[in-house]
Amino acid sequence: ARRLTGALGRMGAKRLRCGVFQVVSVALASTFLAAAAAFLLMVNSSVLSIHSCHIYVPHKLAAAQAVWESLLAYVNRRGLGAMGDEITALVREGVLDMAPFPQLRGEVGGKHLLMVGGARTPVAFKRAKQLGVKLTLVDDASMAEYAAGIRADRFVGIEGFGQVGVRSPDTVLSAVMEATTKCGAHEEGGCHLGGYDGVFTLVEDHGPLVSFIAEKLQLVGSPLRASRVARNKYEVRQAMRRAGMEVPRFALIESAEGLAAAAEEVRFPAFIKPVFGVQATFAAKVKDMEELEATYARFQQQIDVLHHPIYHHGKEMILEQLLSGPEIQLEMMISGGEVVYHCFSSQYSPSRDSLMFPTVLSPSDKEGLLDVSARMLAAVGLTHGVVHLELFLDPLLGPQVIEVNNRLSRGFLPQRFLHQAIFGEQHADYYGSVFALALGKAPAFVQRAGPPLHMALFLDRPSTEWWRTDPKDAPNRGWEAEGPCGVFFGASPQRARERGEEFQGEAIARYRRSLVDQHDAVLLLAVLGLA
Repeated sequence: ARRLTGALGRMGAKRLRCGVFQVVSVALASTFLAAAAAFLLMVNSSVLSIHSCHIYVPHKLAAAQAVWESLLAYVNRRGLGAMGDEITALVREGVLDMAPFPQLRGEVGGKHLLMVGGARTPVAFKRAKQLGVKLTLVDDASMAEYAAGIRADRFVGIEGFGQVGVRSPDTVLSAVMEATTKCGAHEEGGCHLGGYDGVFTLVEDHGPLVSFIAEKLQLVGSPLRASRVARNKYEVRQAMRRAGMEVPRFALIESAEGLAAAAEEVRFPAFIKPVFGVQATFAAKVKDMEELEATYARFQQQIDVLHHPIYHHGKEMILEQLLSGPEIQLEMMISGGEVVYHCFSSQYSPSRDSLMFPTVLSPSDKEGLLDVSARMLAAVGLTHGVVHLELFLDPLLGPQVIEVNNRLSRGFLPQRFLHQAIFGEQHADYYGSVFALALGKAPAFVQRAGPPLHMALFLDRPSTEWWRTDPKDAPNRGWEAEGPCGVFFGASPQRARERGEEFQGEAIARYRRSLVDQHDAVLLLAVLGLA
């Protein structure tokens, strides 16, 4: 406590010279941040986990000090007006249940959008209501009751939707067009939804289906050919190679007979994964021919088209040169073939024992990652929508795209506007932007040099065998299944990571490392509020 009091005094003596209003704004921000987070912790247990990793906060007073330092640095960097605007957006969305950026309502309000799949994304329907957007949801018939619960304006249920969407897009189109002549579940005064102003999806499997519908109905969307390429990891590599881009060695595996040729082309160690993959399933490192043969045979036997309908496209696999270095998550928004927004959302360490929000990257590293991502999108031909990319910053090959997902990220930041506002590199309304881009409108975001707070997560028991789990168990696998993790804050990404590394270097056995409970969380947040 004495350390914290002394530190706050020293910081106050320095920062008060910057102006009383800045200090007052930081106090208001701290109080609101504490109150909002404490409320969420008490009403929604999912806040206690990030990427399914149960979190706890070691050294809570030191963490509170780090948060205070970060907020002071942020308000000095951004200014009182910008801080006020961001707090207003948080209050609108989190307290008043209104769209965080009200100007977007004038662009998308009253429009009727077709949402393809993704019924279990309640925040999308919440934002649609806030913005006055009407949503018709087309999904599996089994989702009818859930769709009624979230008050979708209209629901179009199709038996075996995953398979039908892959094999018979005309059937889906006929169903959604027929629905325009019927009343929606919550329409008043007659059937007024009418035709569709735009179409989008939050599920990568349905990217080609969305482009097919967009072309048939003359709506905004990426070309069908481009969406099909984006959904095929082998075709993405081919497109990049044709564009003159440097890519890791790769080879297509269509049957067991092709394993030897693929191994000769790629060489070991290597990484095998499906051409039409989902949720990192059926993916593994292989060190030699024996392991490649055994892994391929096991995966081919385990792939179940009923469990993952995407494999109705095929069960081909791709073998790639093994990449290393930090893994980067990058969110991009494209309109008319141009990148209009980007955000480096998170970064795994090379050993995958820690995760950063946002990232620890130099300006030159970011420039290289952006360049290779933009060139890849151009090579594939995607022109509209939100894209989630995964990349490696390989020490030998440099920036390398692992895969492109033609949909919004399902990660921590987009889950809630609060997450994005506090930890996001940019201040964006992801779901509102999805709607806007589907209509050919500009996305909703505010450029900034970094977030108010940086966060590092360190696993208690990191594993180098994170991929060796039941492929059908997704998404409860991989990094997220490794148990509890400590959360560390900092005024910069480097400082947040350093605090985590310092703690990891201590005599951890002497520290009682239990899962965070609400009392611990509220204690931390109360300190923030008092600060």
